[in-house]
Amino acid sequence: QTIIIIDATMDDEPPGTLKVIEPRFASDFPKVLSSHDIGLKDLIESAALLDHLPRIYLITVTIFELQDLTLELSPEIEASIPKIYHLVNKILASF
Repeated sequence: QTIIIIDATMDDEPPGTLKVIEPRFASDFPKVLSSHDIGLKDLIESAALLDHLPRIYLITVTIFELQDLTLELSPEIEASIPKIYHLVNKILASF
């Protein structure tokens, strides 16, 4: 079993920067994910304790600041979409 999560994060990188990590514990996640991560870290930590943790790939996209929920993408995020697509395909091809 494999899970691929794509989420925004605020870190010290320029907006649009992509990173791929394989978190095993809540502490492995970036400090500031978008508001989507409510409960996600706890869920991962609980699954790890039960020894039922699937392989998880977290693709983060750096954003400048959290914005109100909208369907519009910032120019930096929109420009990252082809790179995200490539990363997801690369991960899937590794199976």
